[in-house]
Amino acid sequence: MKRVLYLTIFGAGALALCIAPLMAWPLAFMTGGGSVFGLSSSGEQMRVTHGFELHCDPAKGPNNLEVNWDGGNHFHLTQLTGISCYSDGKNPAPPGPSDMADVFNGCGTGTYNGQTGYQICFVFTDHGEPGTNDTAMYFISGQTVVLNVPTTKLMNGNQQAHPEP
Repeated sequence: MKRVLYLTIFGAGALALCIAPLMAWPLAFMTGGGSVFGLSSSGEQMRVTHGFELHCDPAKGPNNLEVNWDGGNHFHLTQLTGISCYSDGKNPAPPGPSDMADVFNGCGTGTYNGQTGYQICFVFTDHGEPGTNDTAMYFISGQTVVLNVPTTKLMNGNQQAHPEP
């Protein structure tokens, strides 16, 4: 049952990554971070923090993402393998052009507690200031799932979309 759920999550993410680029959105990048609450592998609630700078055009870089949780666990993005940036039309929108991307949906590879061979898929949103409506979602796996946080509003922090210079 879990395998079907994970395959569904990856399938939906892959579909979004394939379809959204077909729409023309002005190039943007997003910075910031914050914290959310998720469930540990034992079912206990835990705080998860993240910080990043991500670009809709991976060639523009840098593309950095760090996720930290429960007892010193951490994931560090080493390569952004795909990203789709678009506007979901929700208000309040981020400052800037009205059609600027406010959703960053991507995947990449990196290290988990210093070990290579792990992947992350994520979705970050910027829904205006001061960040109380911003959301984060991440799914990190290697041989097993090490972190799965569904779309959750930030408890602390702020994610900000910016037009690409």
